[in-house]
Amino acid sequence: MKEEIIKKLSEYIGEDTSEEAIALLESVSDALDVSIEDKEREIEELKKAIEELKRKYIERFTNPESTTETEEIDEDETDEIEIKEKFEELFD
Repeated sequence: MKEEIIKKLSEYIGEDTSEEAIALLESVSDALDVSIEDKEREIEELKKAIEELKRKYIERFTNPESTTETEEIDEDETDEIEIKEKFEELFD
């Protein structure tokens, strides 16, 4: 995706080697890098949250005395809402 955007911008700029054209290419490239890094970080956080939810879910059945069912459901619902919101933000 980044390569496609930079290619289109380069085509638009054409033979222009002015400072403004170079600065524009640099700014767009940097912005895309930051955006990609942010999304990758968010994805990693979501993966960790999903693994934690899976662990809690398994623990619910393997060690029922450690938590009450009501507390576990409330925590899971809260975590699920947070994960859903973060997931939806990735595609906004």
